[in-house]
Amino acid sequence: MKFAKLASFIRDYFIAVFSFLLIFLLTLFVYSETKKKAEERSAKMFAFRAEQITQAIDKRMRDYIQVLIGGKAFLPLLILLPARTGKCITRR
Repeated sequence: MKFAKLASFIRDYFIAVFSFLLIFLLTLFVYSETKKKAEERSAKMFAFRAEQITQAIDKRMRDYIQVLIGGKAFLPLLILLPARTGKCITRR
């Protein structure tokens, strides 16, 4: 009896049920594709930002190394100069 009622309902509302299922499946498909694209975009953005940060750190480290090299070259110069001249240089 219940099967007969269900069959009658589906036969009477076939277009509505079919439309609902079609739209529901289409919505699930669009949602899954959008989610995949968003995850891919997020991964690309993360990789891009990580590369930018790596380059910024490398540049800063090269700047620090250059300062240390300059300081290393400056110390023997102070040792070789007389004390009076060295004090004048370090004050500036």
